[in-house]
Amino acid sequence: MTVQDIPTPAAPQPEAPARSLTLVRFWRWEASGILVALIVLVLVLSLATDNFLSSYNMSVVARQAAFVGLVALGQTLVLLVGGIDLSVGAAAGLSAIVGSIALTQWGLHPWMVIPFTMGFGLCIGAINGALVAGLRLNPFIVTLATWEIFAGLTLVITKGYPIRPLGEAFAVFGKGEIAGVPVPVVTFLTAGALLIWMLRQTRFGRNIFALGGNRDAAVLAGIRVGWVEFAAFALAGMFAALAGILFASRMDAG
Repeated sequence: MTVQDIPTPAAPQPEAPARSLTLVRFWRWEASGILVALIVLVLVLSLATDNFLSSYNMSVVARQAAFVGLVALGQTLVLLVGGIDLSVGAAAGLSAIVGSIALTQWGLHPWMVIPFTMGFGLCIGAINGALVAGLRLNPFIVTLATWEIFAGLTLVITKGYPIRPLGEAFAVFGKGEIAGVPVPVVTFLTAGALLIWMLRQTRFGRNIFALGGNRDAAVLAGIRVGWVEFAAFALAGMFAALAGILFASRMDAG
């Protein structure tokens, strides 16, 4: 009778703590470096001055950041389809001028100025979209040219002088607050939430990711890539116009 050795099962390896896994995921996140740099910057500024973290200063910073954030939302769509739009700043300025003229000279109601200006921005964004998607021109060259055109039109229309005053009824869009939160911040958060929903839950959003990921594959999948690209540039113009007219309301001048 022989005795066989029964292999002893290896001891299970201890699982990595959940905290360590969370840290690993955080450092692998592509935006982790930006977030850490932002936190360090806030800490340095808060130590350098006593008023940096005050509620008033945070409100001012958030309000100013909202204008840039709205422009960034539109630029996000353009970048996702693999393009670039250099004209958003000039588009915001031209849209703000046109909206201010509609308010002060054409007698448009203050509550109608916002959608009117957004519609105008949609149209000038569509110019970029038509040139890029329709004529298959390089978006860098196209938007560099339209930036010059939009900026030139702004200077021709205003002759270098601001359009003011815009009135107290219109100032609420740039200076007002909702439950203590600046209106531009509420606008930015609402627009951002709608954009996230659109990108994640709609066919148009999925088509944007598909086009930006692989244009040839998107064409073979039956996606109308021209219309998707056109719409991305048009929406970028609309977001720029919204930022521009809200900033004009904030400054009481177009």
